[in-house]
Amino acid sequence: AKGLDSLKELPEGDPMKSAHSYLAEGKETWSPDGHTPLPHFDGLTEEEHESGMTFADFVPGVFMVAHVDYLRSVHILPLGPEQTQLTVNWLLPITTIASHDVDMDRLTRFARQVVAEDQLVCELNQAGLHCQPQKQGVLMPQEHGVLWFDNWVRERLGEAIMSDTSGQT
Repeated sequence: AKGLDSLKELPEGDPMKSAHSYLAEGKETWSPDGHTPLPHFDGLTEEEHESGMTFADFVPGVFMVAHVDYLRSVHILPLGPEQTQLTVNWLLPITTIASHDVDMDRLTRFARQVVAEDQLVCELNQAGLHCQPQKQGVLMPQEHGVLWFDNWVRERLGEAIMSDTSGQT
């Protein structure tokens, strides 16, 4: 999938709008081999078929990924400073369920692998909670979403908002 490195890459620069993430050439969906035995959603444009998926964020804790053959919703719920509940749902049209023998292991395998890899990165990052407090840190330009979220939290806490995306928060 193509990553987004700056706000300029998002449609109209708005992080609340959907952004297409392109699959490798010849692949059609997130699956172990990039293919699906399931029917594609009706009414998809050529661009939607080629992209294979469309992301939509619902800040602060939900995002959805519309693949050509299913929809995946992800809900992230903080349970405390050191624990988060992650709920992932795979949604299929009732007509697909009624007319196809859906192999749920195959359908969910690739996304479960990605979630497991992301979980490891988050756990490694979480270990830093017990380090000495820092007044500021450095963000990479690709972490504009982290800066946006930090500022969202600061705004709600009534703290000054820092908008420098060059690396300071």
